[in-house]
Amino acid sequence: MIGRFSLIKRLANGNTSNQSRFSLSNVRKPIAFGNQNRNFVTVMALSYGTDNGLAPMLSKKALDIVYRQTYIPMVKKVNDSVYATEYEQCTLPEIIAKTMHRTDQYPLYSHAGFVSNSNHFLKPLTPFGTECPEQLEKMITSAYGGLAELRAHFTAYAKAVFGSAWIWLTLSEKGSLNFMVSYNGDPIEALTEDHPILCLSMWEHVYVTDFEKNVEEYVDGWWETINWVAVTQNVVDSKAYVNLTQSVVYGNKNYFPEVVDGASADAAARLNGKSEPKEEDEEENPWDGLSVEHKEK
Repeated sequence: MIGRFSLIKRLANGNTSNQSRFSLSNVRKPIAFGNQNRNFVTVMALSYGTDNGLAPMLSKKALDIVYRQTYIPMVKKVNDSVYATEYEQCTLPEIIAKTMHRTDQYPLYSHAGFVSNSNHFLKPLTPFGTECPEQLEKMITSAYGGLAELRAHFTAYAKAVFGSAWIWLTLSEKGSLNFMVSYNGDPIEALTEDHPILCLSMWEHVYVTDFEKNVEEYVDGWWETINWVAVTQNVVDSKAYVNLTQSVVYGNKNYFPEVVDGASADAAARLNGKSEPKEEDEEENPWDGLSVEHKEK
């Protein structure tokens, strides 16, 4: 074990190369100080790491700007802002919920919203993307006509917005897919009760390094990095999917027939197409005949 004086001597002699595990670049600094029992908003680790960028959307330099230089400092701002306040025991969603109507807390609300939106944006991505599961593709086709049409919608919205925006594909509790746009640090959770399943960041620092002002090429790169398995998980986590264990939704279309934990035997059988809903269920079923259709406002 090397003592601190040996470490100081090494650093003084200029031994700060990557080969040394005691290099300055490896010194981890705490993001905040104070009550050890407080809750900390955590930095979301990227499943794909940062060493090689996020091809074909972001180069290593661009991903570093997005993640290390912008996202992580924003998490630090949130944690520092809640220190010794009524919010220091709160989770990120709780901070947003408690500050959204507090004008005196708008900086904290906005910073927390940016972190939350960034989590939604970065999590369902992976280098070179994945194939879209059949169930999810059927659902998207029912709402928009197909994956190509959904991609065209994102491109159209991306070219239309200006300023720092987020473009969302959300799923309502009743099973309808919807497009939404939020701006600046406004979190999607404060704007709708829909469940976000896919997010495209239109903050300039995300795309200007690699694509300059070519928004269409940026969207093309983002589309090729979508992890559709993770998007499917977002659907499964939504209230609409939970309703599948209680009643037949999506107009009797079993896009996601997997049985979720805790589902009743009757619901599990219906999910897997092995039985029909009981007659009394049909009478009381609030989702009867509902289909996943996108309705333009």
